Amino acid sequence: MIYLKSLIKRTTDNPEIIKYIRNIESDKEGLDYLISKGFNFKDIITQMEEFFGFKYINLNEYKITEDVLNSFDDKSLKNHNVIPFQKDTKNKLYYFAINDITNTKIRNKIEIICKDIGYQAVFNFAFEYEIVNKYKEIELGKISEKNLEVTETFNAQAFVEDTINKAIEEKASDIHIENLEEGLQLRYRIDGILTGKKVFPFDKNIISNIIVVIKNMSGLDISEKRRAQDGRIDAYEYKNQLYDLRVSTVNTVLGEKITMRLFNKNSKVLTFKELGLSHEDIEKIKRMLKHKNGIVYLAGATGSGKTTTLYTMIDYLNSDEVNIYTIENPVEKTIKNINQIQINELAGINYVNTLKALLRQDPDIIVVGEIRDSEEADITLRVSLTGHLVMTTIHANTALDSISRLLDMDIDPYVMGTSSLGFMSQRLVRTLCPYCKRKVKKLPPNEKTWLDIKVKENNMKDVDINSFYEPVGCIHCNNGYKGRIAVAEIVEVSDKMKKLISQKAGITEIKKEAILSGYKSLTQRGIEKVVEGKTSLEEIMKQTI
Repeated sequence: MIYLKSLIKRTTDNPEIIKYIRNIESDKEGLDYLISKGFNFKDIITQMEEFFGFKYINLNEYKITEDVLNSFDDKSLKNHNVIPFQKDTKNKLYYFAINDITNTKIRNKIEIICKDIGYQAVFNFAFEYEIVNKYKEIELGKISEKNLEVTETFNAQAFVEDTINKAIEEKASDIHIENLEEGLQLRYRIDGILTGKKVFPFDKNIISNIIVVIKNMSGLDISEKRRAQDGRIDAYEYKNQLYDLRVSTVNTVLGEKITMRLFNKNSKVLTFKELGLSHEDIEKIKRMLKHKNGIVYLAGATGSGKTTTLYTMIDYLNSDEVNIYTIENPVEKTIKNINQIQINELAGINYVNTLKALLRQDPDIIVVGEIRDSEEADITLRVSLTGHLVMTTIHANTALDSISRLLDMDIDPYVMGTSSLGFMSQRLVRTLCPYCKRKVKKLPPNEKTWLDIKVKENNMKDVDINSFYEPVGCIHCNNGYKGRIAVAEIVEVSDKMKKLISQKAGITEIKKEAILSGYKSLTQRGIEKVVEGKTSLEEIMKQTI
């Protein structure tokens, strides 16, 4: 924190930034703030090195062993945000990363300890959060390196909590805990990609204890091991933030597998702009949502962000003048002034009978979490014809595929054509890390070929690859990516398109009319994101092929 304050003071006289100095809570926050104001990460490091006379060290490049740590009291060093990361036995040098390089007291203490064992201390600086994360990594490594045979010494509760806490810190959406022949495998889904694979050589008793802890926390039957179960961990608290976790268990040939999905109860509903939607698409959505009756369909695979977009639509419509109901399975986020209903099939609370009941509740807007079969599709359509605005999701690859999917459910084409306001489909793509992304000098042959084909197919103007960026990877991201945005295609249903749908016209004919009305495909929207420098062509290829 001292470094960043000094750096800001030396590099700007902007009163707004000077004022912010007094409110910096951590190095990471301060660093992120500086970069958001246009400071380059490498320049920040260079200036800090020059100012303090010490080199910066990237701890991610080092695997710290027990041999490096065993000469020191871990707890004492940890409390002062100091960590030894390398030992040079030939030259008798001990290398340390320290957060507060100006703390001469702790440096002198370390120098004395090193001298006593015949070594000289060499200091580098690192940010607080980097040191903290490295200690956590070491703790998990200690557990994995020990084949814990005595289960009584293993704290399963602490292991589960550490696993959840790390997932929260890494901004993971899902935790995967899997039985393997060699022990327990742990993985996190971060920005849509499974990563952070670790295998712990636990025996079956320890693994069983871990599963029991998770089941107890989520209200599941600990005696049931064969049947799949679903449960929840409500209001899990970490660093003054509350999280809900949706827990699912399934039995495999090697034992039970557990998947946990995390939801931050304190996170705000995103705006259309924060979702990453283009201005053109935002205006289309707003026009569709202005209608008093009709239905809007949102398509996409599992994990494509459909529910998040639905919540944004709900929040946009939310006011004291309208009565809004949602039917969800499960309710992922509570929204003020919205009547949210949780599906419970065992209790007889399903989409169909809940929709029928809601018609007696004087609703203006109804949100149906998902259409899965003909009965649900039919009643949802008919509700939209009785003076209600309805929004729902459906599993389909593209916006136009939604039409085919509904017709396959034996939906009356006339009813569909009359009631439909629009069809939307989306994907989530990883955004390039602003700290390390670099301009593309030359596209690989496969990417160049793909781009040429798609530009021609979508009748796009020439695309300037000089505006393209590619991932690099640094301490602030996951292999060059940080966060995700939505790439969407929207078919706004015109009067002519309503007639075509009612007449059960072919998708090719409907698509032609959609293009005349301003439709742009997922691929086209994706390439636009690449041109804007928000993601890579490789990422768009993965998501839109």
